Amino acid sequence: YGTAALAAWGIISRIFNLLFIPLAGLMSGGSAMTGQNIGKNLLERAIETARTAGKLGIISMGILSGLTFIFARPFFMVFINEAEVLALGVPALRIVAISLIPTGYYLGLATIFTGSGYTIPLLISAIIGQWAFQLPFIFLAVVVLNMPFQFVALSYFAFTLGEGAIILYFYKKGKWKDAINNKMNEAVTA
Repeated sequence: YGTAALAAWGIISRIFNLLFIPLAGLMSGGSAMTGQNIGKNLLERAIETARTAGKLGIISMGILSGLTFIFARPFFMVFINEAEVLALGVPALRIVAISLIPTGYYLGLATIFTGSGYTIPLLISAIIGQWAFQLPFIFLAVVVLNMPFQFVALSYFAFTLGEGAIILYFYKKGKWKDAINNKMNEAVTA
């Protein structure tokens, strides 16, 4: 797509990382609270903590994504004021920002995995989300169909849907409860 698109993507990556900071905090705090509840043998409270983290994630990302959507151009102009970069980057930034809303929910819910020590779902979801959803989407959109630059940004939706589906699958499957029960049994026998 050229140097203007490369510049736009670099700026989008910086803004994305900034927007992701609250989710990192939510994951850290939610995991600690979930782990504390598990340590106290309060499984239902641990589950409710993860659900609350999911709700807080979707609310916080909804607010930040909405602000980014509305003020995408001024945010972009903090970095550059070149018309071609703005024309490519502003719509792409809006797409990437919106993809963070469902991410807030499923990463909040995933605090049950990190709090219980059952982190395999996060590894699997990240790999599958990127390698089975995002990269094939980019290849299809860019290489095969020769779609515009904004389709690179749409690949974040593919990643979000793939990663989120895997996390929800593991959450519903409930294997994380086995990890919790094993820890509780170890604590009782110790």
